[in-house]
Order: sequence, then structure tokens, then C-alpha cells
Amino acid sequence: MPNSKSGTVILSGRRGGSRAENPLRAAVVATLAAAILGLCGCAPPGVGPGVAHFSASLDTVLSARRAGRDAVTADIGADRTAEWISRRQPLTTLPGCDAMDRRGDPPALPPCAILAPDPVSPPATGPLAPQTGLQGALQRDDALFDALAAYAHALAAVTDARDGGTLSAAVTGLSTGLSGLASSVGRLDGGAGAAIQPLAPAAGLLGQGLSLTLEARRLAVLAEAVSAADPAVAVLGRTVEADLQAIRAHQVARAQKALHAAMAPLRAPAPALPPEDYRDRLARAEGAVAVLEQTRAADPKALAAALVGAHHRLALSLAGDGAADDPEAVGVALIGSLAAFARAADDLKAAMTPAGLSDAGAAGKK
Repeated sequence: MPNSKSGTVILSGRRGGSRAENPLRAAVVATLAAAILGLCGCAPPGVGPGVAHFSASLDTVLSARRAGRDAVTADIGADRTAEWISRRQPLTTLPGCDAMDRRGDPPALPPCAILAPDPVSPPATGPLAPQTGLQGALQRDDALFDALAAYAHALAAVTDARDGGTLSAAVTGLSTGLSGLASSVGRLDGGAGAAIQPLAPAAGLLGQGLSLTLEARRLAVLAEAVSAADPAVAVLGRTVEADLQAIRAHQVARAQKALHAAMAPLRAPAPALPPEDYRDRLARAEGAVAVLEQTRAADPKALAAALVGAHHRLALSLAGDGAADDPEAVGVALIGSLAAFARAADDLKAAMTPAGLSDAGAAGKK
């Protein structure tokens, strides 16, 4: 918590009671500012650029995970449709499709979906989608990732605050984000969830004296929040890795299936096959290889380790641990962790999102 002493702001860390004067942290921020601004161009000048950089990379990971989850759902739906077509499956609709008005409390329209009546075959998407297998596991983890996303956005709001009023509102949002993180992580690890203590009220954090600069207030809030969330992020890192590994396995299997299908007409091409048709089939096979290679390049284990490591390094730097270290060395270590996380996040997005796969397929046809 910040306090004023002879005009100097002191920010105390949580680990071992270590303390660091704000001038050290200002030196670290100054070191980070030029390098990180060059890396991503996303950090507001002079305001915890490392936090903004981490938040942006985390948002990239969460976006890639959402895209991967949605692709799994779409694939399962496509498989179900193909099965129905092959069997000429008799179909029906849910009774809710005939409803015109909302019902219940809170009022909501009853679900409408197509399904096979006998045996009852639930739809692959929508509110009646089966909560089993990979699709069910990913859906059950959504709340954890939503909590992580809320935390990332709350950190960004604090770094973007431009005056005392917006900072106060951002602190309130960050406190809510930490509470959500604690609740979600507590289901996986009660100790990690309980370790997240609520932030002090905004008035307590921000009203430490008029001598505190806005940047010092921001850093005080960020130091408190990132340190509090660090154990939870470590626990969530395991869920991030597990989910992304499962999505990767699903996507690799489908990419391999697509490659085998594309190669089938090339294994024994008819002698009379026109050159243009052969060229088209070869291009499709090359595109399938490119998609498979791009998909296999995803490394969820390295990504999760980079996420947890970058957050921990951020917590150490903001809390002032290692105050005796050379400030430049502290800044360089943080920059290295954040850059590694950013690279891993970008690689994951390229391998796991539909746009990345589409780009890979197009490249294979050139």
C-alpha cells in the first residue's frame, strides 16, 4: 500500500515484506516504456506498459481459445449433419419452435432446434447441446476463461485511466475482476482462490495524499492486484494448457483427415486425368499439408508456461522484489518474459484460429 514519507512514495510488496521506493519502479517503467512500446504499440506512455502488454497478449490467447472452442462446436455440428444426411434421418423440431412469447422468470423464449426424434439425438449447438466429451469440457471451462478475461480487461482499464475519477472506477472494476477470479479458481484449488484478497476500497488506495502522482496511484493498484492474482493465474495456467491441448488434438486430427482425403485421388491418378484437374488436386493436397503443419505448430504447454511466467515476473517487478538488483536488469528480465509470452500468443492464434488456418490453406495453393 502506498504511503507518503518526505515526499517519497513507498510501495510495499507482498512477498517476504520486501519494500521498494517508487523511484526504482519509475526507473523500471522508464526502461520498459521504450522497448515495449516498440514491441506492440499498445501501452499508454509512462503508465505500467508491462501490464498493458501482458493484458494484450492474454487477450490474444483468450480470443484464440474462443475461436478453437467454436470450431470444435462447428465440427461436431457438421459431423452430426453428415451422419443425418447419410442415414436420411427423420427429423423433428423442439416444441419451443412453436412458441411466440417469452416464458418463465426471467422471461425467455423456449429453445428451438432440429433433432432426431428416435432415438432422441440432441442438437450439437445451442442450449440443448450435449455437455459431454470435448465440447462439454470446453463449455464447462468457459466460466474460468471469462474470469481471466475480466481480470485482463480490468488491468487494461487501470493502465488506461487518465484521471482520478476514471482510475477510481477502474479500481472498482479490478476488485470485481479479482473476486470473480477467486471464485472461479476456488473450484479448482481452494487455497489459490482463498489467497486472493479483496483490494482495499478505491478511496483507501487513491486517497493517500495529494503528493501522490496519478502514475504512482496506478502502480500501487497494479502492484496489489497482480500480486494477489499470481497464485490463481498459476492454477489457471494448467486449465489453459489442458483446454488448448484438447483443441489442438481435435484440430490436428481433422487436418490429418482432410489431408488423407485430399491425397486419395493422387495416390493412383487415372492416366487420362487432364493436367488442370491434376494440378487442382495437387493444390488442394498442398493446402491441406500447410494447414496441418500450421495446426501442429501450436504449443499449448509452452504458451501456458509463458503466460504464468510473464505474470509472475510482472508481479515481482511491480511488488518491488529484487530492489537491490540493477533496475535495468529488472526491466530487461520483464521485457524478455513479456516478449516470450507475446510470441507464444501470436503463434497460438495463427495456428488455432480459423483465419490462421485459412491463411495456411491459401498459402499451400500458391
